[in-house]
Amino acid sequence: MAALSKPFSFLLNAAALLGGARHQLDSTRQDAAVLFVSAADSEKPWSEMTPEERKAARAKKKEEHENRERIRKNREAAKLRQQKQKYGLDKRQVELAKRRSAVAAAKAKARAARAKAAGAATADDLEEDDDDLDEDEDSLQDPSSNLDIDLDDMDDDL
Repeated sequence: MAALSKPFSFLLNAAALLGGARHQLDSTRQDAAVLFVSAADSEKPWSEMTPEERKAARAKKKEEHENRERIRKNREAAKLRQQKQKYGLDKRQVELAKRRSAVAAAKAKARAARAKAAGAATADDLEEDDDDLDEDEDSLQDPSSNLDIDLDDMDDDL
């Protein structure tokens, strides 16, 4: 197992030197350690385990899950600390800002949908619609333009 972690550790250190954040490196190492431990432990299938082994496996999986959740929460807390340091915002203010931006996006989307439903498109589309309406009005005012029926031909058909 130590042979596997050395090259991986070297890659992680190289990534840190190339500009990766230190806290991300630490959390990645923790995740990598969990993966290597999990890969090293070749578990038997559940059907071959005794009840005691199953209980131990469940406890181990529960502990791994709790560790992942703890790591995730620590990352979120670090991100909030970073935002507070950078922007001077606390967690409540960050959440309010997120909600406001989500509400603004929803309102913009609703406005666009209403405009589309109302038929208000771009100015070019409105001008084309006006031209089409003008042509329709002209044809309604001059009935001969719409009716090209020769009455003599109609009599012959009858």
